[in-house]
Parts: sequence; structure tokens; C-alpha cells
Amino acid sequence: MRLASSRWLIALACLCAPPAARADVVLVGRLTSPGVGAELTAGAQAPSVSPDGRYVAFASSSNNLGVPSNGSLNVYRYDLVSDVFELATQNLGTGNSSAPSISAAGLALAFQSEANDLAVGNPSGGTDVFYSVAVDAGGGAIGFETYLVSQGMGGAAPNGASQDASLSADGRWVAFHSSASNLVAGDTNGGPDIFVADANDLFSTPQRVSVTGAGVQIDGPSRALSPSAISADGRYVAFAVDTPVSIDGSNAGTLEDVFVRDRVAGTTSLVSKSTAGVAGSSSSDMAAISPSGRFVAFRSFSSNLVTSASGSRIYVRDRQQGATTNMPLPPGAASCEDPRVSDSGDVVAQCNMNAGFAQAFLWDPAGEGALYQLSTSLTDGQGNGASGNFSGISADGAVMVFDSAASDLVPDDANNTLDVFVVIPEPGVASGWLAAVAALAALARRRGRRAPPS
Repeated sequence: MRLASSRWLIALACLCAPPAARADVVLVGRLTSPGVGAELTAGAQAPSVSPDGRYVAFASSSNNLGVPSNGSLNVYRYDLVSDVFELATQNLGTGNSSAPSISAAGLALAFQSEANDLAVGNPSGGTDVFYSVAVDAGGGAIGFETYLVSQGMGGAAPNGASQDASLSADGRWVAFHSSASNLVAGDTNGGPDIFVADANDLFSTPQRVSVTGAGVQIDGPSRALSPSAISADGRYVAFAVDTPVSIDGSNAGTLEDVFVRDRVAGTTSLVSKSTAGVAGSSSSDMAAISPSGRFVAFRSFSSNLVTSASGSRIYVRDRQQGATTNMPLPPGAASCEDPRVSDSGDVVAQCNMNAGFAQAFLWDPAGEGALYQLSTSLTDGQGNGASGNFSGISADGAVMVFDSAASDLVPDDANNTLDVFVVIPEPGVASGWLAAVAALAALARRRGRRAPPS
């Protein structure tokens, strides 16, 4: 990384009551163009980070990434170590591509696209789900081959839109949300469902996972899927569904609830419940699962999951301990949503403030439940634009990403659009390749303030 030439525009996040286990400050860098470090002409959005924290996938229509652009949103991969951007599809699409999910080694991505020319097959004519895998392009270069995931039975065009791709860390399993009724036989519930496709055989029929424990379709619509909805090995899928009947006997039906489907055991289990096992009293959605499958973070409006917690809040279900906890509201926040969760239970989420714009926060429950504001301005306040509509966190919680419309998180942000920011620990906390990145980034760091926890 060429920080001497401002490859990243570096700032420090203001942290709220950091625990001893974490650094007092972290480094926040904005993705900028290769070499010269100029800001991206059209910015970047919808980021995710590989489970090992090395690669960032995102969408952009910028023309100064050092790789092809055609004015549409395309999906790119950025390597934090080699400082290289790559187009993550085999060609530029005729429609917008976005919301990528990336594998642990950064060699595979799944994403949604409106383009009809990215891969062989019969797209729906609307939004479809695609899978790209890295290949040797010769001369040491990396290219990508792209395949259509959301295919109808027998290779037919799907009769509905597919979106919200989530890729397992091993790069094999693609979970996605689809309104199509011809992906599997017997889809007669009239609403969207959650499916998992095998990237090793994309011509095979995907598996519908939004089903009861007996494998019967659910007569209610499945909700939008998180980019972090599937475990590292593809065994567990977290999803939300609005159903008029009980799915596993522990929920009453009639409400939107969060479940985990165990694809190996063939079970579907309620997640949006209290430690005592009582189902939530109101709607729950936006489920994300940790790579190990132990933790599920979700949003709920329930008032009975944790004592004295109500409204739009983030909860974490520890499936190993059978316990449900809630992320405290940051000072000045009205609600939180869109969580992502690491293998240690760290949560990144967007929180809507009572005054000002939504901000990106990290909750570190292992460190005394401390909160960190990631989208901190240069004057140690809230960013002047919404942050955290999309975010991500590595499996170990060391690397985080989020997008932001704020122009005051780093110096010289004048492109008036969304940008992608990468958060890494300061030197002394990072290890391995991340320590080298952090050591370079520290040359341009700015210290932030610490504030009391909520």
C-alpha cells in the first residue's frame, strides 16, 4: 500500500469506551484509486470483507480504478496486501451489479445483477444471482469466470427476480432470496423463498431452505437475506420469514421470525427467542450468522427477548449457550439494524440517530459490552452523511468495512457520493499481514477520543 502517496485517506475512529482487549484507536481508510490515491470518481458502495479480512468486495461505477468501467455498477475485488483492484466478473455487465459476498480466500464471489450478458444461461430479465471464481489469466494476472446461479429447472429462465446473495467461506455454497416459483418443484406458496445452490454444480437444482423441520414449504414470504446469512461450511442458513403457522413448535406463527436451517440435520430452529425460550412478541428480521454458525445477530421489535429492551434493536443469539443478549443503543441513537457478526460475537451495525444521520457502530460484547463508533468525523463527531447501509466484519473481528455518504470521515472527500471505508486495528494489536498494513497506515493516523459507553 502506498500510503506516502495517500493510497488510503487515513483517519481514526472516535471510540466509545474501548475495552482492554482492543486498541484504544483503530485506523479507518477510504478506498481510493491505484497509485495516485485520488478519490474514486463515482465512489463505491455495498462492501463485504472476506472472512480472513484480506479482501474487500464492493460495487462501483468509477472510471479510475485502474480496471475497466462502463458507467454501470460493477463488482470489484480489492486486495489489502497487494493494493490491487480487479473486476470480479468476466466482462462488464449491461446492467448494475451489486451486493457482493466473498469467500475466505477471496477467490469466489456471489452477487446480484440486472445484467443479461454476464454468463451463459437464461436470466430472468430482472435481477439475478451470479457466481464469479478467480482463474489464471496468464502472465501472473488474475481473471474471473462468471456463472448464473438463479436458474429455473431444466435451465429455464426463472420466472421471478433473485437477489441477496450470501456465499459460504469455502466458496462452494450460494444462499439467495428468490421470488421465482420454478427453481424447485412444488413451489406453490406464492411468495419469495430462500435457496442454496452448489457452486460445484450450478446446473443442479438448488435446495430450498426456507422450509419447516419436516421439509415442507412455508406458507409465508421469506424476507431479504443478509450477505452474511450462511455459515463458513454452508451447513447453517439464517433467514427471516413471515408465516401464519408455527415452524418448529416454539413460535406462535402470525409474526415475522428468525430461524436457522441446519442443512445436514434437516432441522429448522427458531432463533428470535429469549434465553428462556420464549418467542419474540413482535417482528424479527435481518438475520446474519457468524462463520462458525454459533452466533446469529438479528433485528427485532420485540419487548420480551431481553429485559428492558424494546423498539428496533439488535440481538445476538448464542446457539451454543442458548442465550440471547442485546446490543445496547449508542448514546443518541433511536434504533439499530442490518447487523453482521464475527466468530467471537462482535457485531457491526447501522444505528439511526435521534438527530443527524445513521452511523456505523461496532459492539464488542466480550470487552465489557463496549461500543465503538466507526463513522466518526474529523472533528470527532458524527459523520455528516448516512453510514453503514452495507457493512462487514472478518471472522476474527479484526477487519471491518462499511459504506458512507459522509464527506468528513477523512480529509479531501469531495466526490459527493458513497465511499467504502476499511477499519483495521492499530499496530501492536494486528498480527501477520494485517500488522504490516497497520504499521504503514499508522504513518498517517489521527488519534480519536474515547467516550463513555451507553
